[in-house]
Amino acid sequence: MEGHNPNGDISRHDGPDTPSIENEDKYRNIVESSHDGICIIQDAVIQFANNRLVRMLGFPKKEILGTSFYDYVHPDELSKVMASYERFVAGDDRKQRYETVMSDGQGAALNIDLSISPTLNEGRQAALVMIRDITDLKKMEAEKRELERNLQQTQRMEAIGTLAGGIAHEFNNILWIISANAEYALDVLQGDSPIDKNLKRIEKACDRASGLVGQILSFSRRRQHRPKPLDMRAIVKETLKFMRASLPKSIEIKTEIAPDLGLTMADPTQLHQVVTNLCTNAFYAMRKKGGVLEVTLENVDSSEVASFPSGMAPGRYVRLRVKDTGMGMEPAVMKRVFEPFFTTKQVGEGAGLGLSVVYGIVESYHGTVLVKSLPGQGSVFEVFLPLIEDKAEDDTLHARSVPGGQERILFVDDEPEIADSAKEILEGLGYRVEVKTHAPEALALFKAQPDGFALVIADMSMPHMSGEALAKEMVRLRRDTPIIICTGYGELIDQARMKEIGVREVIMKPAGIGTIAQAIRRVLDNP
Repeated sequence: MEGHNPNGDISRHDGPDTPSIENEDKYRNIVESSHDGICIIQDAVIQFANNRLVRMLGFPKKEILGTSFYDYVHPDELSKVMASYERFVAGDDRKQRYETVMSDGQGAALNIDLSISPTLNEGRQAALVMIRDITDLKKMEAEKRELERNLQQTQRMEAIGTLAGGIAHEFNNILWIISANAEYALDVLQGDSPIDKNLKRIEKACDRASGLVGQILSFSRRRQHRPKPLDMRAIVKETLKFMRASLPKSIEIKTEIAPDLGLTMADPTQLHQVVTNLCTNAFYAMRKKGGVLEVTLENVDSSEVASFPSGMAPGRYVRLRVKDTGMGMEPAVMKRVFEPFFTTKQVGEGAGLGLSVVYGIVESYHGTVLVKSLPGQGSVFEVFLPLIEDKAEDDTLHARSVPGGQERILFVDDEPEIADSAKEILEGLGYRVEVKTHAPEALALFKAQPDGFALVIADMSMPHMSGEALAKEMVRLRRDTPIIICTGYGELIDQARMKEIGVREVIMKPAGIGTIAQAIRRVLDNP
């Protein structure tokens, strides 16, 4: 080819208007020691390449010289680079700089910064091309963007968690008013009233609502989880009942639940999350075309399950199986499905936390989650939880044990309805009760009569002064002051710290009359 320098040397050609590259040692040293790839192309053919470019491309120099520059351009970028070079040859755009992608000897993509300017080679116009490898820089930029997105997601989830915790606190206060008054009315009526069954329905509804608030508190990470022997049948049935109302008619729900299901040790709120998240994920996969959601709950033995997870201890397990007939997943997606923040959903449709939460909860109970899926053939998620030999705790309403007394109690809560209800209920048990809805006023009253109260019951979250701060001040005034703290916010209260400042008991809202009455007697009868 005309103008081809077989040795790949830089030729000396001086011109009045166009810069030339001298074939001298000092210039050769500069070119060869450059951290950037440098080449001269003429008619799109590489006439010269420095050592750095040779290393970047991964071919021997003799195989690079005389070949088309386009051979090393990534196919996706070829039309862009060809158009750029054609403009250069035509003289329309004699100096250019842009980012593009090349391929090395192994076919790996190289992100580069390319600049092109005119030069001479063998007396003819040519292009001097400078190539800087920015692959690592691009990778760092991508990682930085990913970290920024994850940080934004985390901050968003923290904000939602804080909001959820605040809503749960307010809702718990409302539930306490409803449940306490319903329970008090039942005690007064003694089952002789025609509205007895209506009050019991209110009580049961409050109990279910309290469970939902527990899920909100669990989401906002403001609730301590208390595993107990659990029958998952009620959880699955209740979750599907709630979901059925919100699912479109194009999605059919089928269930198969073993009547002799064994027990597993878990927190009911967390298992609600597991079932809800798996079913929500299945619904999303079928949202466009509809389909069938199959939920199976059964006992299995590791020796009888062909797909039993490797690495799991042999034995008996409770298996939850959630199957959908949705779009399915590619293998690459399936591998990442449990990663936090990984999602195939559009922006605003989900944070990519649902399945990672499922995985974390199940792993914490020494179980595991398996997923099987093929594009266009739906997905199957299987949850294995160890089966235990024990009896489930009775979640029905227990017979009330409501002891009373005659001591004087100071009750402090910023909700007037709660304060009024507490006064009526505690006075009905025989106590003399003083209520305050403003913590500083309660402290002023206590300062005036430090020995006037046998017990102080205070809400944890109040404006101006928290229950903890109020307790500290009262104990400072009278060291042996018995104090009970009530909380509807679900804070992870440090029991050791509470005991240190003089708090004897912590009661979670909404609490029944029996729970409060028994806590009062425990504190007063055990100074």
